[in-house]
Amino acid sequence: MIDPGRAVVRLLTLTGVGCVGETSLALEAARASGKSFPDGAWLVDLAPVRDPSAVTAIAAATLRMPVT
Repeated sequence: MIDPGRAVVRLLTLTGVGCVGETSLALEAARASGKSFPDGAWLVDLAPVRDPSAVTAIAAATLRMPVT
């Protein structure tokens, strides 16, 4: 169970084999903890990424941050 009153995690990474519910769990965690993070929660979908060196750029683009 997710307890939004105890939100202390700023980054959460979910991994697993395909089709076991990682995305659904991530979206539910974001929804449930929404009040604890007034600026919102972001989902960075890395499933389609095949080149590990692209992770930083994709995460930055999703978060609308410059890559430095």
